[in-house]
Amino acid sequence: MRRFLSLPLVCAGILAWAAVPAHAHTGLKDASPGPGAEVAPGVTVISLTLDKLKPGTTPQIGITGPGQAAVHMGEPEMIDDEVVCATVTPLTEGVHTLTYTTVATDGETQTSKFYFTAAVGAQPAAVPAACDGAALLAPGAGYSWTGLGTTTAMLVLGGVLCAGIVWAGAVGRARGRRRRRVAW
Repeated sequence: MRRFLSLPLVCAGILAWAAVPAHAHTGLKDASPGPGAEVAPGVTVISLTLDKLKPGTTPQIGITGPGQAAVHMGEPEMIDDEVVCATVTPLTEGVHTLTYTTVATDGETQTSKFYFTAAVGAQPAAVPAACDGAALLAPGAGYSWTGLGTTTAMLVLGGVLCAGIVWAGAVGRARGRRRRRVAW
């Protein structure tokens, strides 16, 4: 009878141990502007300080403004192992949603979001100390191995691809004509 009663206790212990949340997930330690913050309109730099990020990864960040309108932002940059900074177009008055996706040290991807408000009369947000002096890309700018802007590079690549297709078609047509002449 004792063995029969101890089995449920052992199972309950195993289930309680398995229900403990993983400790390798990232957590938001600090942000500028932070969750629930009220700042003056015109913020142009945001930062997140995150815990337990996978080394070599950069969080993806997105901001929407009033009416869920997308806010243009530069490429997020890791300043150190925990701080990521990005430039944004000056934030307008209203509630903003900041969404970020991280990869934790255990390899799991996690997406979180928080809200903050840009309101006339609120204190202006200072450029986060970690981001001050960092070489951050302006909104709309992107990395390009050609040194061209992203849009220009895509247009050049598209033009080269189209020229290659036309050239391949012309070569194929010329070879087809040559084969027909030889066969007759």
